[in-house]
Amino acid sequence: MDRLNIVGIESPFGYRTIELLQGDLALSSPRADIVVVSVFAGGYQPIPGTVLGALRAIHGIDAARLLATSPLDLRGVLGVWLSDSVGVGPGQRYLFVELIGGSLSLDVALDNVFAAVQLIDAKGIETGSVVLPLLGAGHQALDADTIARLLVSRARQHLERAPHTSSLRFIEINASRARLVSDAIDLQLGRESTALPHAQLAAALSADALHRLNQARTLFGDAREELWSDWIRLLQDPNGIRTFEFGVLGRKLVETILSERGVVGHNLATRIRSLEETRSVGPWMCGYMHVLRHLGNESAHDNVGAGSRQPPIVAAADLIAGLTCVTRLLEFWLLCSSESQTRLA
Repeated sequence: MDRLNIVGIESPFGYRTIELLQGDLALSSPRADIVVVSVFAGGYQPIPGTVLGALRAIHGIDAARLLATSPLDLRGVLGVWLSDSVGVGPGQRYLFVELIGGSLSLDVALDNVFAAVQLIDAKGIETGSVVLPLLGAGHQALDADTIARLLVSRARQHLERAPHTSSLRFIEINASRARLVSDAIDLQLGRESTALPHAQLAAALSADALHRLNQARTLFGDAREELWSDWIRLLQDPNGIRTFEFGVLGRKLVETILSERGVVGHNLATRIRSLEETRSVGPWMCGYMHVLRHLGNESAHDNVGAGSRQPPIVAAADLIAGLTCVTRLLEFWLLCSSESQTRLA
C-alpha cells in the first residue's frame, strides 16, 4: 500500500489526517473502524474486480447476509446501511453505500456517507478510522480535479466537526488514477514540491534519525506502531521526503512525546507551552517541538496566497532543520525513558 498524499487538518478536537493511498482496499491494514463499500442499489452480487467481490473472495464477507442483521439501515433516507461488528478483513464494520445504479450524484453520495458516519458516532459506535474507496474514479470516470475537490472539501468538513474520527483514508487500486488525484490535491492546496538539498547531508541526518527511531521502537508501543513504521519508511529514502508528509509525521511525533509526558489537550501550542512552564524540560527542546508544529501546520492549510509572506513556503533547508529537530526530540524521549526506568529500579 503506497501513500501518495496526506493532508493534515486542524480541528477543535485535535489534529486529523486525510490520506490517499494506492493499493487494494480489501487488503488494507491496519483494520479500520469503518470501511465504506460502494454497491449496486438493490443488489449485492460480489462481482469480480469490485471491492465487494474482493471482500467476498478474500474474506468471505457476504453483504446480503450482513444486511439481514444490520443495526442501522438508512437506505430509505441516505442510501446507506451499516453492518454489525464483523472484525474480518480491512474493517471492524462495513458501511455500504448504494451508489452504483442509484440516482444519487457523487457529491450527494459523499455528503450522505459522512452524515451516516456522524450518526454512527452519535450512537456510540467507534468511528476513529474510516476507509473509503476513491468514489467516482472507476465507473463514473470523473476527472482528477473533480474528485480531489470533492474529497478534500467533504473530508475536511467532516473532520473539523467529528469529535472522534481522527483518520480518513481514500484507497484506489489503479495507480495512474490515484496519482492524478494526488497531483490534483497538491494543485488545489497550492503545494509546491520541496526536496532535501545536499544528498550527503540529507543521508547522514536521515541515518542518524533512523538510528534513534530504532532505539525508540519500544517507546512507540503497539498503539503507535504505524507512526513508527511511517517514519522508518520516510527516512529510508531521504530524496523522496515530501514537505507535507514530513510535517504531518513531525507533528504526530510531538503529540506522542507530549502524551507520554502526561501533557494532554487539543491545542498543541498550548501543550508545548505547558510543558515548558514546568521548567522540567530545557526550553530549546520545546523550541524543537514548535518547529515541527509549524511544519505540521503548513500541511494543514493550503498555500494559496502564501506569496504575501517571506518565505512563502517551506524550503529545502527547513526540512534539514526539521530532521535535526526530530533526532533531538527522539534523543530527549530516550533520555526521559532511561531516567524513569532508573528511578523505578
